[in-house]
Amino acid sequence: MVFKGFRLRLIFRVTLLVGVLFLLIYSVLNTSWLITPLVLLMIGFAQLAELIYFLEAHIREVSNFLLAIKHKDFSGTYSEIGKKKSSRILQSAFNEINAAFKEVSTQKELHYLYLQTIVEHVGVALICFKTDGEVTLMNDAAVKLLQLPYLRNIQSLKRLEEHLPAQIISLEPGQKVLVKLNIANSIHDLSISGTVFKLEQEEYKLISLQNISSELEGQEVISWQKLIRVLNHEIMNSVTPIISLSGIIHEKLDKNVNLIGVHDIKIQRELAEILKGIGTISNRSKGLLNFVKNYRSLTSIKPPQFEKVEISLLFDRVMQLLSSQLEKNGISLSIEVSERNLAIKAGDIELLEQVLINLILNSRDALHNKENAEIILSAKSNGQKVIILVTDNGKGIPKAHIENIFTPFFSTKKEGSGIGLSLSRQILFLHKGTLAVSSELGKYTSFRLEI
Repeated sequence: MVFKGFRLRLIFRVTLLVGVLFLLIYSVLNTSWLITPLVLLMIGFAQLAELIYFLEAHIREVSNFLLAIKHKDFSGTYSEIGKKKSSRILQSAFNEINAAFKEVSTQKELHYLYLQTIVEHVGVALICFKTDGEVTLMNDAAVKLLQLPYLRNIQSLKRLEEHLPAQIISLEPGQKVLVKLNIANSIHDLSISGTVFKLEQEEYKLISLQNISSELEGQEVISWQKLIRVLNHEIMNSVTPIISLSGIIHEKLDKNVNLIGVHDIKIQRELAEILKGIGTISNRSKGLLNFVKNYRSLTSIKPPQFEKVEISLLFDRVMQLLSSQLEKNGISLSIEVSERNLAIKAGDIELLEQVLINLILNSRDALHNKENAEIILSAKSNGQKVIILVTDNGKGIPKAHIENIFTPFFSTKKEGSGIGLSLSRQILFLHKGTLAVSSELGKYTSFRLEI
């Protein structure tokens, strides 16, 4: 309809122009008129100018409309008031197309915002980058996990670990790698996977980073429990007969020697050595048996029945137990709780109390002969869980020991048993929580309980 009206108006103008030109030629060739040809010539020029203006006006309107589409500018409208019928129809068509494009653009914008909101709120850390390493997307989970508020290029991850960018770039679609990173002086186990896609002939790589430390910790606790059960069973089955038999042999040999009454000094010495050796075997076997019995605590914790426990109550109980002992050692213990009535779900307040006691006593040992020694026991909520921190300003933990301090039987103390931290992590695991550590040598150590 628009083009039909435009065509008729164009044909009408061209027909009038041709008619005027025909009359001009006729008047010049067949008459002696002077004024008439001049008037016709002026009319012809006027019609030609009007025709050019008519065409340019429509071309200009179409051009402006197409440029608006090119630049995705759908804010303008085309007035239909005071226009001729064909122009009104054209303007109306422009407005309808413009409205349709505007609706499509709005829907795309809403869809983009919807996807952006999902990406920002998803719990998995996501990073998207181009082949040249330029990062185009980094969600909030990645910012929190990597402790990097801004990441311009994937190569900037070298500040966390020298070979991390190369590992990520070489990652094949569907492949997974496990990476251990030291982030803010705390060890994290990350599972990294990626995929590749193209947009407008540009290749992108999208990678996901998942902190699987808590899962690995849980599996590690279970594995250690199984190993210790097996060791307990095998050692007790082997040691118990040794204790029994060595005791019987020692008793009979000692009794028979006294009855026989051996007078040879050499034989007496040999028998004495034999009795001493048998006694040593018996004593060491009993010691090994006691050792195994002591470490049964790592596998004998019963699953807790959860109930609400107020943090202030838990901290007060710990304070009452340890404050006087810490004062004698010149150590100040302070408590910081972010909000009143802060509480957690716990199965046994005494177990959690024991965890805090273990951690504070470890801090006490780290603060030996330290001036202005201080331990801070603090708690806050992150919206989902409660974070409890036991922080001291002691000598810190060497990086070589950070990865092993939760391993059963590992201890840096001469008289340490190596089960305190392992037991504490297991208690947290049973409470569906985690226990982690961050430390800087010569400055601080902070144990983080997340319940």
